[in-house]
Amino acid sequence: MNKNTTILVLDGETRAALAVVRSLGRAGLKVIVASEYPQSLSGTSRFCYNAAVYPSPFDNIQQFVETVSDLIIKENVGVLIPITDATACATLKYQSKLSNLSIIPMVSFETYWKASDKISLMKTAAQLNIPFPSTTFIDPTSRQSIEDHLSTLSFPIIVKPRASILYSNNKMKKTGVRFASNKEELIQILSNDESFTVPYMLQEVIAGDGIGIFAFCNKGEILSEFSHKRIREKPPYGGVSVVCESIQPDPIALESSKKLLKELNWSGVAMVEFKRDSKKNNTPMLMEINARFWGSLQLAIDAGVNFPLYLYNLSQKADIPKINTFKPARSRWLLGDLDHLIIRLKSPMNHPRYPQSLKNKLHAIIIFFMEFLKGSKIEELRYNDVKPFWYAIKQWIKSGLH
Repeated sequence: MNKNTTILVLDGETRAALAVVRSLGRAGLKVIVASEYPQSLSGTSRFCYNAAVYPSPFDNIQQFVETVSDLIIKENVGVLIPITDATACATLKYQSKLSNLSIIPMVSFETYWKASDKISLMKTAAQLNIPFPSTTFIDPTSRQSIEDHLSTLSFPIIVKPRASILYSNNKMKKTGVRFASNKEELIQILSNDESFTVPYMLQEVIAGDGIGIFAFCNKGEILSEFSHKRIREKPPYGGVSVVCESIQPDPIALESSKKLLKELNWSGVAMVEFKRDSKKNNTPMLMEINARFWGSLQLAIDAGVNFPLYLYNLSQKADIPKINTFKPARSRWLLGDLDHLIIRLKSPMNHPRYPQSLKNKLHAIIIFFMEFLKGSKIEELRYNDVKPFWYAIKQWIKSGLH
């Protein structure tokens, strides 16, 4: 088989990887799945030709890269596709080494980091007059103290690390966004989390709906675009989509995305996230860029926007037409939706982050079961590829027993 028709997809344990594997497998390409776990969701798919294991990039980036390099040579891989921020960051950091062995259809590490670093992104947005939440930038490394800003802050407030992945000394650390209700909580968060020993941001809370602009680009031009509406999320007050449906992109968010991706000269896929600010006429406020595939990727494919295949075609320098239309689709991550239900049933009625619409527990039960009547496609389940669905159920049950 031609080297360029053999694809190595990393992060096989993720839902996005499964969507990529199915898409490329259906296109007749030979897909190898790799994961840091001996078994993975995507590795059970009938479209997986072979499965492999690599060491976690969180423990040792260089060892991870060496293992992936050996796998590329062994399997004669032509195209390497990382799925998560961790593997994207690691492979792009060693892009000069890996690119000699295989095509990585992504931007340079410098461009990737400029998009993933939220501090850099907000400063770029300011230059382009793109709205974003009121933000205070804090740099602990320059003797800048949080005490200098406490008197000017309004609570509650969002505490954001500069990126979802921080790396140093050949290791990575996953970070998380935190929520502080008052000054005491803020100081406690900053004192107990080493993610905030390097520059970070404090942002106002934006209470409106989330907007995602999903894009496929070549040299800064968006060739395909997609958007969805989040129906339910995990956790319920804001997180990953568990039920979503395709919608036309918000024109203001789309225009802002075009400006950003053009400024970055972006090639490949990206998700640009916004939230509507109810205090400012529902203006879409920039939140972040996910510089890789996203969890709800299968919805876009179901709607006719085949982002994984477009990315493969880009790697082969094939002609890629502009596609900005798609069909209606609704997707449900069933086990994520079940988690949403369980969290709501276990949460106190006066949960501080729940709007009134999330406090009715009977309503939570009703909408969970009514979803089966709304034509949603269950994300992991495809009747010609059922093993990933059963694997996901088995893993969900196991996780609940610990």
